[in-house]
This record gives sequence, structure tokens and C-alpha cells, in this order.
Amino acid sequence: MPDDLANDPLAKDLRRQPLLENLSDRYMKYLVKAIRTGAYPEPPTQQWLASVQDVAAGHVFVQQGAFSTDFFVLLRGVVRATRAQERGRSLKLGEIRGRDGWNWFGEVAILSSRPAFATLKAVDPCRVLQIDREGFTRLSRDRGLEAANPKFGSLTEESFRRRSTEELLRGAPVLEPLDQEEIEALAAKAEPRTYKEGETVAQAGVAADGVYVVQGGIVKVVLEKDGRQRFHAALGPASSFGERALTQEGKWPATYVAMTRVDVLKLPRELFQEVYGGNERTRKNLEDTATVLVDREEGRLGASARHTVKAADVLVIDLHRCTRCNACVEACVSVHEDRVPRLSKRGMVTEDRTSVLTSACYHCQSPDCMVSCNFGAIRRSLNGEIDFVYDACTGCTQCELSCPYGVIRMAWVAGEAAGAEGREGAEGGGGRAEGESGPRASRLLRSLPILRGIFGGSARRAPEQSAEAAKTTEGETRRKKAIKCDFCAGMPFEACVYNCPCSAIRRVSPEELEFEAAGAT
Repeated sequence: MPDDLANDPLAKDLRRQPLLENLSDRYMKYLVKAIRTGAYPEPPTQQWLASVQDVAAGHVFVQQGAFSTDFFVLLRGVVRATRAQERGRSLKLGEIRGRDGWNWFGEVAILSSRPAFATLKAVDPCRVLQIDREGFTRLSRDRGLEAANPKFGSLTEESFRRRSTEELLRGAPVLEPLDQEEIEALAAKAEPRTYKEGETVAQAGVAADGVYVVQGGIVKVVLEKDGRQRFHAALGPASSFGERALTQEGKWPATYVAMTRVDVLKLPRELFQEVYGGNERTRKNLEDTATVLVDREEGRLGASARHTVKAADVLVIDLHRCTRCNACVEACVSVHEDRVPRLSKRGMVTEDRTSVLTSACYHCQSPDCMVSCNFGAIRRSLNGEIDFVYDACTGCTQCELSCPYGVIRMAWVAGEAAGAEGREGAEGGGGRAEGESGPRASRLLRSLPILRGIFGGSARRAPEQSAEAAKTTEGETRRKKAIKCDFCAGMPFEACVYNCPCSAIRRVSPEELEFEAAGAT
């Protein structure tokens, strides 16, 4: 080491880091100069920045759902990773400690170009080395005679593979009951598999042999009916299937085929036995979660358990009958725990100007939203209903942009620090009532706004908030998620239709709507 580096306290401190201990003198000089000047030092061909920062406890390095382009080496302190989930829950994923094992983070976001899976926040005062994307790329890929540091590339590649695999598994709904240690055990023994375009991943009628999580590519789900095969769904990156392997209904209900080259992680049924071993509680939680997912896939949960499939129905408002009382939107708010309405009264007006087709999901035969989602946040039941996995939704807006009918929209919802009760409606969803509809109000009064107004207190309407105001509500953090009509799943009726005092809103088939339009002409 040259004398100027050997006597430099910053260089000596950086050399103590496992990632940087073998950094070449040329790169160490550049790094030290970049940190001290805060600008691009010579030579100009490098063009990357680095800095050492001291931050206070509570500082957020990376926010869940945001894109990050920086790499961090934790020199001192503790950083905690947490993931916000539905109903204000926060899942602790682990901690990173300075000079203790893998004391760096940010490589997954840079190498995958995906939004952050979790929020990374300082537990106590921390000192970090921050390197931009260009610097990370040079340090990890320069392996020539004047290599930056071969160890840097190998260590970050290893941490990327492990951490990205754990994130992928953590996002699978069936694995939600597992703690971080059990997720790590699964990730270490998961079987990576690759399928060529057109190759069958799983065959209908054959016993399901495990849970599959898609790493890359698209898997086509094909159902056979009346001797004919038809496209049913498309499963993109981060999607999972095969939960029935953990239940009594252990046969594939459909055929799964690779639409493109597909990379998956397979978790064999036997692996789960090995992971939870004699832990009866974990085994039961896994089986219960898998059963709920299979029931939802089979259409045995929610409104679909009581009604025929409405995959082609249209929600129509009669403009002659509608008095604009907003009872339909208030009812929609009342039956959703996050207090965000799924109903939007905006939509396409019929040619005779008598009706409006509201923005309710059409459950397309070939759903563009499902193909566009890269985070496994959209699933489809066997009877055709499209559902969202809100814990997996990053708010990237791709489904909203790809929906040809403008049904999907983004809404700000309560995040990590908030409770289950949000305070504002969806963008374009209309106002909502602020009556006695809190936790003490009965489910019946909550689902019947008209009766609530009579027996449950005043139905005072709150002013609408802007999206920016929603993000800065005092004491709460908020994040965006995709929403759409869910047929009031879990209720014996559709709240908007049932609560309309004028019978102005109803569901009809497209054929019936065309017949009515033809009769009116």
C-alpha cells in the first residue's frame, strides 16, 4: 500500500470492511478522493460518486416500494428491515449490523431493477458508506489485471442470490405464516428449475408435488372444458402456484405451460416437512393458509360461493333513477376495512344516455392486468374472478395502465404505522360518510348506510382529500395499491346494489344490456 494510503485514517477504516479489504490501490485512491470532495475525481472515465454519512436513529435508507440506485456498506450501527402488510401490520425481516457478517445492502435493488421489498431504517445512530449505481457496477465487475476487488463481486453476487430468493419466497401468500429463519431454511434448499417455451410445468389431474414460485418468464394456465382447452391465466415473476400440494386436494386443477423461457423455484412437499419438522403450530398454520388459497381458487370463498360467476357481467347505473345520493359509494366504503371504496361512478355512458357502465371489473378472459404484473400481486380463481394480493402490490401502476376498461385505479391506503381504518377515499371514488361506523358499530349498520343514518348517528360527509394530503396524514404512513371491485367478497350481497334506495344500480349481462338498448331504439 502506498504511504499516502497507509497513513490515511479513512483508507484504513475502509480496508477493515470485508468487501473492501482487497480493494486495489487505484480504486481506493479514487474512493477516498470521491468521499472527501463529494465530486467526480480524476480520471474522468470513472465518473462515480461515494460518500460517508452519519445518520440519526430512525433515518430511512430505503422505503418499501420505492426504486433505489444506491449501495450501502454499514460501517457502524444497526439497520432493521421491515415489511408493511395489510391492516397496518409490520413484519420484521431481520437486522444488519456494522462489521458483522454481510454488513451491506442495496445490491438486490440495483441488480434486479425492482422496487424495494422492505423498508430499511436505522435503529440507532449509524455511519454508512454510500456508493452510487455506477460505482457499484465498476467495483463488482472490474476483474482484470487492475481489478477493483474480485471479492467485492463474488460477495455481492452471493448476497444477491440469497436475499432475492428469500424476498421471492416471502412474497408468496402461502408462506406468510413462516418466520424469517424458516424462510431462510426453505431458500437454502429450494430447487431452481428452468423450462423452455412450450414445455409443461405441471399437468392437470396429476398429484401436485410442491409449491412453485416464478422467478422469471410467464407461465400460462390452461383449463380443459368440454374437451377443449382454453387460456385461463398468466403467471408472471413473483407469482406462486401449487398451494394445494399442502392440502388434501392434492391434484393439479389445470395444466401449467411455459409461455416463454421460465425460471422457477420449486419447494417440494417433503421440504416443508423437513422445515417445520415436529412444529405442529407451523404445520397447521401452513395448511390453513394453503386451504384458504385453494378455497379462493376453487370459488368457495366470498361472493362467488353464493352466486354464479359474474365474469362477464356489467354494473350499470340508471341515470334516470339515480338521485346522486352517494349511498352506493358509502356502502362500498362501509364493507371494506381499509375504508377505500372499490366502486367508481365514473364510466362509459350508453349511446341513449340513459345508463352509465361503472368501473367494475369485467374479469376478462385474457386479463392484460395479470400479464403486466411483475410482482405476483394478481391471481385468478378457477371460476374466472380476478383477485389482488395486496401485500404483494408495489403500486407500480402497470395493471392500471394495461386495463383496457379503466377499471383498476390506485389508492392511498394506511401503511406501516397506521391502523386498519383509513380516512380517505380512492381517487375518483367519490365521497364517503363519517357516521358511527367505527369498531363499535355493528357489521349490519356498517353495511347499511341508510339505516346507519337513522339508528347509528349522523351521516356527515367529509370533504375529499387530495392524494398528496393522504400521504402526509399526521401519525400515519401511506402507500399506494391497486384497487377494483371485489363483489363485496365475504358479504351475502353486493353493498352498492343492496343499499341503493332508488334501485338505480344493478348487474346485467352484456347480452341483456344490448337487448335492452335494441328494444329502446
